[in-house]
Amino acid sequence: MMRNKNGFTIVELMIVIAIISIIAAISIPMLIRSKIAANESATIVTLKTIVNAQIAFTAAKMLDVNPPNGSGEYADTLLLLNQPPHGPPFLPDEGLASSNQKAGYVYDITLVDPETMFDVNADPLTPGTTGIIYFIVTEEGIVRFRYGGRAIRTDPTFS
Repeated sequence: MMRNKNGFTIVELMIVIAIISIIAAISIPMLIRSKIAANESATIVTLKTIVNAQIAFTAAKMLDVNPPNGSGEYADTLLLLNQPPHGPPFLPDEGLASSNQKAGYVYDITLVDPETMFDVNADPLTPGTTGIIYFIVTEEGIVRFRYGGRAIRTDPTFS
């Protein structure tokens, strides 16, 4: 008697599902790590862009209020870099300027001294998921980093 075999047996299907599950278990963590690495790389580029925008902003003397002395001051928000009192934007990324977020990181400007010193911090939006490194850049353009908490000016440089 000859049996006509159509389709797969349940054992064959279970083996295929097990193999797919193993491949997924191996590849998903690697995909997450690569996404975090991409976010961190994009953040470094964004921080350097913000520094360049701050330098151009103060050189153009967009603000001179603290006290007025003829020298420019740094912007205290990303939105001000995107929408200066006059002229074109110094930071053309409107999404970043309006939300302070980009590529899984949240950005924050702190004026240490409005005319000479500023910090820009970039913290992961969801630590461990969107990034694991906390960054800071100063007016010098040097990117520094810290794991596990907000970066400060004295942290090691990121190279």
